[in-house]
Amino acid sequence: MKETQHEQTYIAKKYSLPNPRVYFRNNFFVSVSVVKNRQEAEAVLVRARKARHDAYIVSLSTWCRNLENKGKYLQCSLAEAQ
Repeated sequence: MKETQHEQTYIAKKYSLPNPRVYFRNNFFVSVSVVKNRQEAEAVLVRARKARHDAYIVSLSTWCRNLENKGKYLQCSLAEAQ
């Protein structure tokens, strides 16, 4: 959780990654930059890969269907996560 919080605050600001969020999915905390559409995601991905070479694009509608707000992070239901 600490590493993803660092990414959410410092890294997102340094690389201009919009709407940083922390998700808990499949027993891992993951940093996510939430954007409106694929075109914006592709532009953000270029910057995100400067910080993390393994960054990739997903659709939240399929990646995390059942979402629960846990305060400091958002949890994806294991039954719904793919």
